[in-house]
Amino acid sequence: MKHTMRVLSIALLVSSVSVFALARKSTSKEQSAKCTVDYVVVGGGTAGCVIARLLSDNFSNSVTLLERGENTLNDPIINACSFENIPVITTNPKYTTNFFALNATVGPTVIGNGTMLGGSSSHNYFLAVRGDQVYNEWAAISGDSRWLLSNIIPLE
Repeated sequence: MKHTMRVLSIALLVSSVSVFALARKSTSKEQSAKCTVDYVVVGGGTAGCVIARLLSDNFSNSVTLLERGENTLNDPIINACSFENIPVITTNPKYTTNFFALNATVGPTVIGNGTMLGGSSSHNYFLAVRGDQVYNEWAAISGDSRWLLSNIIPLE
């Protein structure tokens, strides 16, 4: 359980506080206030969706997945994999929340964080962002040295 809480804490750290709940059935505000669940997964990005799915594989678990953004499954802007849509996807708060990251080569740069069910994978605009020293923290938390930055960086 302690390891599960650490994993869920990592998901919470990389996700934003959410306002939408995706549940198996619709509930009123009064019912929601009285509702108890076994697991609350914050952030419906790639990792959050996977964690929620794995937890819900055990039918005795009640799982709630919270996502700040919308379900864009039928959104034509997201469904059309087109470079023409990149400016819309990367500037519209319906799809992304921008933040600055420090790049050692070019300095501060804007990074778009997917604000929708599926997270940044839902609006993948052909970029890859390399991690930094935070990998060492993940290695320490998980007890798995494969997450060390020195073990991640070599791509050869």
